[in-house]
Amino acid sequence: MRKLLVCLLFLCIGLFSCVESTPCVSITNGEELTLEIGESVKLEATHNFDTTSIYKWYAMNSCALVDENGFVTAVKEGVCIVKVAIDNYKDEIIINVVDTTPITISLSVDNSSLYVGGTATLNAIVEPMKPSSGLYYEIVNESDAVIITDNTVKAVKVGTAYIVAKFEEFVSNQIIVEVKEEELIDPYETVTYEEFYQNYTPATSSTDAYFRSLHGFMSGDISKQDQAPTLAHYQPMEDGKYVRNTSSIYSSDGLTYYIVDGYGNIVNEIYKGGGYVTLEEVAAYVLAFGDIPANYISKKSGKPSSNMWKEYLRLNHSQFSGDTSKYPYEPVLPRISGCGGDLYYYEIDLGTTGTDCDPDYEITDYNDGKTITRGAARIVYTRYDKNKNDIIDINEKYVFYTYNHYNDFQEYLNYEGGWGEMFGNVTGGGSLSSKYDYNPTLYVEVVRKNLYTKSTSIDINYSLVIPYYKKEEIYI
Repeated sequence: MRKLLVCLLFLCIGLFSCVESTPCVSITNGEELTLEIGESVKLEATHNFDTTSIYKWYAMNSCALVDENGFVTAVKEGVCIVKVAIDNYKDEIIINVVDTTPITISLSVDNSSLYVGGTATLNAIVEPMKPSSGLYYEIVNESDAVIITDNTVKAVKVGTAYIVAKFEEFVSNQIIVEVKEEELIDPYETVTYEEFYQNYTPATSSTDAYFRSLHGFMSGDISKQDQAPTLAHYQPMEDGKYVRNTSSIYSSDGLTYYIVDGYGNIVNEIYKGGGYVTLEEVAAYVLAFGDIPANYISKKSGKPSSNMWKEYLRLNHSQFSGDTSKYPYEPVLPRISGCGGDLYYYEIDLGTTGTDCDPDYEITDYNDGKTITRGAARIVYTRYDKNKNDIIDINEKYVFYTYNHYNDFQEYLNYEGGWGEMFGNVTGGGSLSSKYDYNPTLYVEVVRKNLYTKSTSIDINYSLVIPYYKKEEIYI
């Protein structure tokens, strides 16, 4: 026994008990005691030899205190050793100090009534104080109205959430967070055209884009568009072919489309129902939403001065047959209906600063705010499948750019600055738009690959779900 080993005087004899011939001291309370914090007990000791000395008590660590008379008081949770000594003889006892104080958790939130998209902060007070790493929050009614990250509550849809905090087996009081649909307020109702464009910045959300479009205000980049695409400094290739990104990343409500770069990082976003004019954003828009931006009309003529979009008005949304029997200088686009394929293509104008390769198209502004001079630049994209249904499959969504009136094309590769190899008539050595001297090269195949490897369906931001207007109700 440990205590008797402490009393052992003659190791060579191997004695394991206190006998009269072996001087020793012994604590009579046992080898081990368990005390609650604040509890006291008097330790007793005996010895088997004559002495005039007195007992000396001391604790080896701070979870318990002992006085000169052997009174031990437990002060904090832990395990400590209390020793007694007289002359040169010692004994010890283990003191286990336990905390039996009931743990209480008080939970509060700084805002219990949120609008969709809003946040609030949870505050849990644990008494007596415990390590924060074991604390967590739980939605007890399995509501999907909010999500909780660390101690932040984010409102994602209308509903009510019941939340508690937990630590070990202890549970806090229950709080209620209500999520409401925010009343939509038009921030541009009193803003003039001049005021809006004085210090222009792109839209920040689908809701922002919606209200802008109500007044003919743009949502995207309004820089002048050059003829040639701006190519990314890095365009991924595999087996000598360009990679076409197959990821389709939308917000949970489907109103925001996230654009990645060649490395798969999100670098831009466009909003359904917004106004866009640059090649990069218009190409992404028609691929993402299978329709035209809000500042486009289907007609091939229009007066900017009488239209709310003014110089940002864009024309022409019509079917593109791609029939090479009529236009032999045109290359055959993938699965195009005009050549017996099962995909229907549409075309739209792209407002460039001029066309330097075709004398039939004047080098001038597409839209100067008063008149529109249509150039030779078009975006051609797949709009319907063989049954005239909207195209859902990303692999059937093709977007091409032609700056020389259908003679040559480049494919949009579904990432910022991603444009494929040019193919078509002039590329092959044919004469511009000639029905006699033509030599269109074939469509250049690409490698399909998901560049956004983190996920193909994510909730990056939560926009208000609002009923979108029909274009013919506003854009006339």
